[in-house]
Amino acid sequence: MGLILTDQNVRLTKSEIYESVGSVFWLVMDFSWFKGLETLTLFLIPLTILLHILALLFVERKFVYITLMSAVNFWVIANAFWIVADLGSIPSLNSTAEIFFWLAMTLTTMTLFKMAKEGNLPLFFYKFRRFRIRIR
Repeated sequence: MGLILTDQNVRLTKSEIYESVGSVFWLVMDFSWFKGLETLTLFLIPLTILLHILALLFVERKFVYITLMSAVNFWVIANAFWIVADLGSIPSLNSTAEIFFWLAMTLTTMTLFKMAKEGNLPLFFYKFRRFRIRIR
C-alpha cells in the first residue's frame, strides 16, 4: 500500500488549474496580510478573485461543481473585504464580508444536503480534495 500524490494519466481541467493557482495566490495573499505586506496584499486581491472567477467560468456544468465553486468565490471575496477593512481601517466593510461569508456557507450547506439526499456525498467531498491523493 503506497501513497500516490500524482498520476501521470490525470489531466487537469482549466477550472482545476485556475482554482489551484488561485488557491496558491490566496494563501500568499493571506500570508502577506498576516506579515503586514500591504502593497503585495492589495496587489494579490484582484488576481486571486480573477483566478477564482475563471475557475467558476470553466467548471463542469454540474450542480455540485457550480455551487461549490461559487461558494469558494464568495469566501475569497469575503476574505478580500476583511483584508481591506483591516488595512484601510474601514470596519463597515466587515458587514459586507459577513454577507459573502454567509452566502458561501448557505451554498455549501445547501449542496451538502442535496448531495446527501441523492446519496452522492463522495461527489460533494471530491471537490474539497486539493491534492487528489489516492491510496494503493
